[in-house]
Amino acid sequence: MRKRTRPLRARPMHRGIETLQRLVARLMVCGWPATKIARRLHRTPRAIRYLVGTPEFGAVYAQYEAEVLEVEDRKVRRLWPTTVRRLLRLLKHPDPRIALDAIDQVHTMLGPLIERHVAQALERPAGSRSGFVAEGNAAGVIPAEVVTDESRELARQLMRSIRAAQPQRDLPADVIARVRALQGPDQN
Repeated sequence: MRKRTRPLRARPMHRGIETLQRLVARLMVCGWPATKIARRLHRTPRAIRYLVGTPEFGAVYAQYEAEVLEVEDRKVRRLWPTTVRRLLRLLKHPDPRIALDAIDQVHTMLGPLIERHVAQALERPAGSRSGFVAEGNAAGVIPAEVVTDESRELARQLMRSIRAAQPQRDLPADVIARVRALQGPDQN
Protein backbone atom coordinates (compact mmCIF):
# COMPACT_ATOMS: atom_id res chain seq x y z
CA MET A 1 0.00 0.00 0.00
CA ARG A 2 1.30 3.42 -0.98
CA LYS A 3 1.50 6.23 1.42
CA ARG A 4 0.12 9.61 0.35
CA THR A 5 2.71 12.30 0.02
CA ARG A 6 0.37 15.26 0.12
CA PRO A 7 -3.01 15.82 1.73
CA LEU A 8 -6.17 15.90 -0.38
CA ARG A 9 -7.35 19.35 -1.33
CA ALA A 10 -10.85 20.39 -0.49
CA ARG A 11 -12.84 20.43 -3.73
CA PRO A 12 -16.00 22.40 -4.18
CA MET A 13 -19.20 20.53 -4.86
CA HIS A 14 -20.09 20.29 -8.53
CA ARG A 15 -22.90 22.66 -9.38
CA GLY A 16 -25.77 21.14 -11.23
CA ILE A 17 -25.91 21.80 -14.96
CA GLU A 18 -29.14 23.78 -14.59
CA THR A 19 -27.56 26.07 -12.01
CA LEU A 20 -24.51 26.54 -14.21
CA GLN A 21 -26.69 27.32 -17.23
CA ARG A 22 -28.66 29.85 -15.19
CA LEU A 23 -25.48 31.55 -13.92
CA VAL A 24 -24.00 31.75 -17.42
CA ALA A 25 -27.29 33.12 -18.78
CA ARG A 26 -27.38 35.79 -16.07
CA LEU A 27 -23.81 36.86 -16.76
CA MET A 28 -24.43 36.90 -20.52
CA VAL A 29 -27.47 39.14 -20.05
CA CYS A 30 -25.19 41.47 -18.07
CA GLY A 31 -22.93 41.60 -21.12
CA TRP A 32 -19.96 39.59 -19.86
CA PRO A 33 -17.72 37.88 -22.45
CA ALA A 34 -17.05 34.12 -22.30
CA THR A 35 -13.53 34.58 -20.91
CA LYS A 36 -14.73 36.66 -17.97
CA ILE A 37 -17.58 34.23 -17.27
CA ALA A 38 -15.11 31.33 -17.35
CA ARG A 39 -12.81 33.05 -14.85
CA ARG A 40 -15.72 33.80 -12.55
CA LEU A 41 -17.04 30.23 -12.61
CA HIS A 42 -13.60 28.56 -12.60
CA ARG A 43 -14.09 26.98 -15.99
CA THR A 44 -12.32 27.27 -19.31
CA PRO A 45 -13.63 29.64 -21.99
CA ARG A 46 -13.95 26.63 -24.28
CA ALA A 47 -16.28 24.91 -21.80
CA ILE A 48 -18.41 28.05 -21.54
CA ARG A 49 -18.63 28.39 -25.33
CA TYR A 50 -19.58 24.72 -25.58
CA LEU A 51 -22.29 25.19 -22.94
CA VAL A 52 -23.63 28.26 -24.74
CA GLY A 53 -23.81 26.30 -28.00
CA THR A 54 -26.16 23.61 -26.66
CA PRO A 55 -29.88 23.83 -27.47
CA GLU A 56 -30.81 23.36 -23.79
CA PHE A 57 -28.89 26.50 -22.92
CA GLY A 58 -30.70 28.39 -25.68
CA ALA A 59 -34.02 27.61 -23.99
CA VAL A 60 -32.69 28.58 -20.55
CA TYR A 61 -31.23 31.83 -21.92
CA ALA A 62 -34.44 32.77 -23.74
CA GLN A 63 -36.49 32.15 -20.59
CA TYR A 64 -34.11 34.18 -18.40
CA GLU A 65 -33.94 37.03 -20.90
CA ALA A 66 -37.74 37.12 -21.09
CA GLU A 67 -37.94 37.33 -17.29
CA VAL A 68 -35.40 40.17 -17.18
CA LEU A 69 -37.16 42.11 -19.94
CA GLU A 70 -40.51 41.62 -18.21
CA VAL A 71 -39.10 43.08 -14.98
CA GLU A 72 -37.64 46.04 -16.89
CA ASP A 73 -40.94 46.60 -18.71
CA ARG A 74 -42.73 46.71 -15.35
CA LYS A 75 -40.17 49.21 -14.03
CA VAL A 76 -40.66 51.45 -17.05
CA ARG A 77 -44.45 51.26 -16.81
CA ARG A 78 -44.27 52.12 -13.10
CA LEU A 79 -41.78 54.99 -13.48
CA TRP A 80 -43.03 56.52 -16.72
CA PRO A 81 -46.05 58.57 -15.43
CA THR A 82 -44.03 59.97 -12.52
CA THR A 83 -41.16 60.83 -14.83
CA VAL A 84 -43.43 62.61 -17.29
CA ARG A 85 -45.13 64.62 -14.56
CA ARG A 86 -41.80 65.64 -13.02
CA LEU A 87 -40.40 66.57 -16.42
CA LEU A 88 -43.48 68.66 -17.23
CA ARG A 89 -43.18 70.54 -13.95
CA LEU A 90 -39.50 71.27 -14.53
CA LEU A 91 -39.99 72.25 -18.18
CA LYS A 92 -42.40 74.99 -17.08
CA HIS A 93 -39.71 76.54 -14.89
CA PRO A 94 -38.88 80.11 -15.95
CA ASP A 95 -35.13 79.42 -16.00
CA PRO A 96 -34.27 77.62 -19.28
CA ARG A 97 -31.16 76.05 -17.74
CA ILE A 98 -33.34 74.12 -15.30
CA ALA A 99 -35.55 72.91 -18.14
CA LEU A 100 -32.55 71.69 -20.12
CA ASP A 101 -31.13 70.05 -17.00
CA ALA A 102 -34.46 68.24 -16.51
CA ILE A 103 -34.26 66.82 -20.02
CA ASP A 104 -30.70 65.66 -19.34
CA GLN A 105 -31.74 64.01 -16.07
CA VAL A 106 -34.57 62.07 -17.70
CA HIS A 107 -32.28 61.05 -20.53
CA THR A 108 -29.70 59.89 -17.99
CA MET A 109 -32.26 57.83 -16.07
CA LEU A 110 -34.17 56.26 -18.93
CA GLY A 111 -31.70 56.62 -21.81
CA PRO A 112 -29.83 53.32 -21.43
CA LEU A 113 -33.06 51.42 -20.88
CA ILE A 114 -34.77 52.93 -23.90
CA GLU A 115 -31.67 52.42 -26.07
CA ARG A 116 -31.52 48.75 -25.05
CA HIS A 117 -35.20 48.23 -25.87
CA VAL A 118 -34.82 49.97 -29.23
CA ALA A 119 -31.73 47.91 -30.07
CA GLN A 120 -33.50 44.67 -29.21
CA ALA A 121 -36.56 45.69 -31.20
CA LEU A 122 -34.38 46.42 -34.23
CA GLU A 123 -32.62 43.05 -33.93
CA ARG A 124 -35.87 41.08 -33.92
CA PRO A 125 -37.50 40.28 -37.25
CA ALA A 126 -40.62 42.33 -37.95
CA GLY A 127 -43.74 40.88 -36.37
CA SER A 128 -41.86 38.50 -34.05
CA ARG A 129 -43.20 40.08 -30.86
CA SER A 130 -46.92 39.83 -30.38
CA GLY A 131 -48.94 42.50 -28.68
CA PHE A 132 -47.76 45.73 -30.26
CA VAL A 133 -47.32 44.79 -33.90
CA ALA A 134 -50.52 43.44 -35.31
CA GLU A 135 -51.04 42.10 -38.82
CA GLY A 136 -51.53 44.94 -41.29
CA ASN A 137 -49.93 47.34 -38.81
CA ALA A 138 -46.60 49.01 -39.50
CA ALA A 139 -43.78 47.92 -37.21
CA GLY A 140 -43.54 50.10 -34.12
CA VAL A 141 -47.06 51.58 -34.37
CA ILE A 142 -48.97 51.23 -31.11
CA PRO A 143 -52.64 50.34 -31.59
CA ALA A 144 -55.14 52.92 -30.35
CA GLU A 145 -56.71 50.42 -27.92
CA VAL A 146 -53.50 50.24 -25.89
CA VAL A 147 -53.12 54.01 -25.34
CA THR A 148 -55.40 55.55 -22.73
CA ASP A 149 -56.77 59.08 -22.89
CA GLU A 150 -54.72 60.06 -19.84
CA SER A 151 -51.43 58.85 -21.36
CA ARG A 152 -52.28 60.53 -24.67
CA GLU A 153 -52.93 63.85 -22.89
CA LEU A 154 -49.72 63.52 -20.87
CA ALA A 155 -47.77 62.90 -24.09
CA ARG A 156 -49.33 66.01 -25.66
CA GLN A 157 -48.43 68.11 -22.62
CA LEU A 158 -44.89 66.75 -22.71
CA MET A 159 -44.45 67.62 -26.37
CA ARG A 160 -45.88 71.13 -25.84
CA SER A 161 -43.56 71.72 -22.89
CA ILE A 162 -40.52 70.47 -24.80
CA ARG A 163 -41.34 72.76 -27.71
CA ALA A 164 -41.89 75.70 -25.37
CA ALA A 165 -38.60 75.02 -23.52
CA GLN A 166 -36.53 75.00 -26.69
CA PRO A 167 -34.90 78.36 -27.29
CA GLN A 168 -36.57 80.26 -30.11
CA ARG A 169 -34.31 81.76 -32.72
CA ASP A 170 -34.58 85.50 -32.91
CA LEU A 171 -35.13 86.91 -36.35
CA PRO A 172 -32.63 89.46 -37.60
CA ALA A 173 -33.58 93.07 -36.91
CA ASP A 174 -33.93 93.94 -40.61
CA VAL A 175 -36.46 91.13 -41.12
CA ILE A 176 -38.49 92.28 -38.11
CA ALA A 177 -38.44 95.86 -39.45
CA ARG A 178 -39.70 94.69 -42.86
CA VAL A 179 -42.52 92.68 -41.29
CA ARG A 180 -43.58 95.64 -39.16
CA ALA A 181 -43.48 97.89 -42.21
CA LEU A 182 -45.75 95.47 -44.10
CA GLN A 183 -48.19 95.25 -41.18
CA GLY A 184 -48.61 98.97 -41.03
CA PRO A 185 -48.15 101.54 -38.26
CA ASP A 186 -51.43 100.67 -36.47
CA GLN A 187 -50.47 97.00 -35.75
CA ASN A 188 -47.03 97.63 -34.16
